[in-house]
This record gives sequence, C-alpha cells and structure tokens, in this order.
Amino acid sequence: KAPSNLRILLVEDNKLNVLVAKAELKHAAPGAAVTVADNGQVALDLLEANDFDLVLMDIQMPVLDGIGATRAIRALTGPVAAIPIVAITANALRGDMETYLSAGMTAYVSKPLRIDAMREAMESAVPRVEERLAG
Repeated sequence: KAPSNLRILLVEDNKLNVLVAKAELKHAAPGAAVTVADNGQVALDLLEANDFDLVLMDIQMPVLDGIGATRAIRALTGPVAAIPIVAITANALRGDMETYLSAGMTAYVSKPLRIDAMREAMESAVPRVEERLAG
C-alpha cells in the first residue's frame, strides 16, 4: 500500500495533464501534498529548497526535459540524489522504459494516467520512499 501524506513533486508542463494527475493522485495517494513544476529546471530548484518524498517526472518538457532533470537530480549530493522518480509519459515504445531506468528513474507510468498504474508505480517506489522517511 502506498504511504499516505506523501510530499510529491509533479513535474509536468501541460496544464490538462496536471489536472488529470492531481485527480488520479487523490485516489492513488490519499492525503498527498502535490507541488507542481512546469519543467525540469524548476523541479531542480524546488528539490534543492524543499523536502519531497517522490517525483513524478514528465519526459518531454521545455527548458530541461525529464531525462536531463533526472540525471541532474542523481548528480546532486545528499539524500535528494536518491529520491524515487517515476517517469510519466506518452512515449511507451519498446526501449523507452530502459532509457528512463538507465537515466536513473525508479519506475514508469504511461499516459493517460490511470489510478491502478499510478498506485502500482508508487508502490514499486515505496521501499525507496520508506528508506528516505526512515533515514
């Protein structure tokens, strides 16, 4: 079961996708506090200044895309470098998942987002989230 009261950073530049993701998260992670960043650079700035438990990362964004942002997060120092990052993307071609995982992402969810897929991805990230909460 996904932990409740998570602090989630949603990195997504499409306003409609943000609304959909927030609606799905109400069911997949009840009580979660969701902060939105509209590109990877904003996400990096927020991660350096705030504590989050989980990042939901779109892949295609302006300024800094999801893969670049993930690599930059993994290059940071301290606990933030190990934050679980779940890719959320419409790119579901063979090989895409391997690309995201090799960039340092923890799990992958394809768009359109569905509650069951969100919950499953968050549960796969839960051990990493629980390690962060315990540490």
